[in-house]
Amino acid sequence: MVRVSCDAARAADLVVLDRGHNLGGRRIILEVSNDGFATATAVLDLVVPATSGVAGNVDRAAGAATREGAWLKRFPRVSARDWRLRIPAMGAGLRPEIVGLWLGESWQPKLLFDLPWGDSTRQLSFASSESDAGWVGRGSAARVRAGEIGLKLKAEDEYSLAERHIEEGFWMPRPMWIVYDSAAAERAVLAMPPAGRNGFSRQGGWSYRQAQIAWVEHEPRVGP
Repeated sequence: MVRVSCDAARAADLVVLDRGHNLGGRRIILEVSNDGFATATAVLDLVVPATSGVAGNVDRAAGAATREGAWLKRFPRVSARDWRLRIPAMGAGLRPEIVGLWLGESWQPKLLFDLPWGDSTRQLSFASSESDAGWVGRGSAARVRAGEIGLKLKAEDEYSLAERHIEEGFWMPRPMWIVYDSAAAERAVLAMPPAGRNGFSRQGGWSYRQAQIAWVEHEPRVGP
């Protein structure tokens, strides 16, 4: 069981199990309370998909499992002070393994997405050294997903949410799950901003704030 008690009622509509959990094919129950769980209400009661990377919608009954093994599920927004994830007994000798658990509010901005965009671009990373003769020795290579989201706000009052989720969250920096297409949530990626300058600005040809949001995959899973 994982439990958190907030200082006040907090809203959430998305739960994510990070890559490496062992709950595929297992039942989980997400519950809320406002009295320290003297009473509780189930927000979700479902079986996590056993297969990863199968096309799935983040809003479907069982959520979606990414190709790397994370699991995401969006649900109707709920506000409560106490939250807990409960896992019924898994069987003799089995215990739940949770690498990372994410719970909070999702943000689907009413913004224009600038082209081009892509959720499968990768950058190659490896250590290398060069000999006096110009021969290059390279270590093991990793292909890390990376990209950039071009956003244009469509109204001035949309900036408060953009400020909260991007400027005060992602650019702090804090990791953020990116789902380009809610109907293809198996392609979701956990991302962090690269080092450098960032911010919303006003530019010619558009009346409202806009930004180029660069991202790099955070802690990519290694191995098969």
